[in-house]
Amino acid sequence: MNQTMQRNIKRVSLLTITSFFLSFIFSLLAKEGDYPNGIITKVKNRAVGKTIVLEESKSIDLANITKIVAKVGSTDVFVETTNDKMASISLRGKATGYKLNSKGVLKVEKKDNEIVFSIDHDALEKNSYFGFTSNDINIDVKIPNNYKKMNFEMLTGSGDLKISETSLENLVTRAGSGDIKIVKSMIGKLDSAAGSGDVNIEKSTIGDVNTRSGSGDLNIASSKIQSIDSSMSSGDASIANVDSKINLNTSSGDINVVSTGKLPNVAVRTSSGDVSIVLNKSSNFKVALTTNSGNISYFTSNKMNNVVQSKKSLSAVVGDSKNTGNVTIGTSSGDIFLL
Repeated sequence: MNQTMQRNIKRVSLLTITSFFLSFIFSLLAKEGDYPNGIITKVKNRAVGKTIVLEESKSIDLANITKIVAKVGSTDVFVETTNDKMASISLRGKATGYKLNSKGVLKVEKKDNEIVFSIDHDALEKNSYFGFTSNDINIDVKIPNNYKKMNFEMLTGSGDLKISETSLENLVTRAGSGDIKIVKSMIGKLDSAAGSGDVNIEKSTIGDVNTRSGSGDLNIASSKIQSIDSSMSSGDASIANVDSKINLNTSSGDINVVSTGKLPNVAVRTSSGDVSIVLNKSSNFKVALTTNSGNISYFTSNKMNNVVQSKKSLSAVVGDSKNTGNVTIGTSSGDIFLL
């Protein structure tokens, strides 16, 4: 056998091995899912008896993406950070009355600079029997920790949202009903509106908090917040250990505020409910308290000047009259406590 033939045989052998290796790699990638538009899809839905176990995920390249939008009907969403370079959106849960669908029901689309994710209800209807029911379905969103300026928007009929140890530029929520919980996170601005639902913020740093709800409680503790503006038709508010500009309005509900600022700026109005305000002992402020039906109780170790008091109102300057904050509290029916 001459040298030319030997070289040709080696070349063919090498090409054959390379082709086989590439085919093997591509077959593995195909099993993991497709990846158009920088989105890698993995679907591992499986049947367990009459129940379908849903397990789907999308890995997403966030290059040039500035906003993530969640459009979920009644599904809870959890948001946290990850050390991975790509973001991920995962759906997990169980369903009955649903045919196993290899394409999955988690829908993720890129639109300009946005990622929009939802549950594909058309796929559910086409692959259901006489009705689709589900339980324990959650969506987990993981954002790479080097994306500090991401915007997040959640539009839901009834679904809870939890943000944990995450940095966001803006957080916007619109819900028929659903709770919001923010823990150990940094957010530029929170804008929340719901027919009913609680808002809970713990150990977080937020620029502005703006909430509106038909019914629901507002609870804020041990957080750094520049301003809080909240209105509720029915609900209690508890704000503890903050140095913020506070504006609270509720038709029916009790309000409790513990302010650590030396120049507090607090405005509270409730039609029916008690109001309790605890201020820094060394704070300076102008105070105006009024109630149509209720009692006013106050105690301060600071000197009070320009006191004007009646059974239903109190106005005064507490502490330094040249450099003061403002505390204004009004209730139609309820007691006022200033400590």
